Amino acid sequence: MAKLTGGAIMARALKDQGVEYMFGIVGFPVQPIAREAMKAGIKFFGCRNEQAASYAAGAVGYLTGRPGACLVVSGPGVVHGLSGLANAKENCWPMILIGGASDVRHNGMGGFQEERQVLISTPFCKFAHAVEHPFRIPFYVEMAVRHSIYGRPGATYLDMPDDIIQGEVEEEKVHFPARCAEPPRCTAPEENIQQALNVLKSA
Repeated sequence: MAKLTGGAIMARALKDQGVEYMFGIVGFPVQPIAREAMKAGIKFFGCRNEQAASYAAGAVGYLTGRPGACLVVSGPGVVHGLSGLANAKENCWPMILIGGASDVRHNGMGGFQEERQVLISTPFCKFAHAVEHPFRIPFYVEMAVRHSIYGRPGATYLDMPDDIIQGEVEEEKVHFPARCAEPPRCTAPEENIQQALNVLKSA
């Protein structure tokens, strides 16, 4: 049976959910996600710093209505990406910030660049969660996209530990949800539209 890595699952899930653009700085431990994203047909743009990458991802959300992705390394990388995350939240622009993290088994032990990333990102986004197993990645990606475009659009955060990115799972055990539908659009009552047209005609 074929196996998929967490990085490959993340890339496919993002593509399935309509994410077409990814910005970021490639480093430990997120290199596999960037590589798999490009294989999946997502356009990856390397940036000089995480702040610029996160602003670019938010701009894509503003321009397209679907979230742009920002991929950053753990610790300082996530912290640098918070500016764009907050900007997207305040301006109601869909985006997803994906932060690398050290292995789950190292939590609380001072792992490489360990930071409480879900905690620090929560005030600046609509949804923040750490992925705890590779087969759960598509579930959280769909949820992040849904939160970013439904209701008041905004930013979301997903925390990706190294062992989840590198972890392998049988392909048949991974469920990829259907693409999150476009949010419902409110329309004015027909009589109000007609009234507005009549006013314009007689202006």
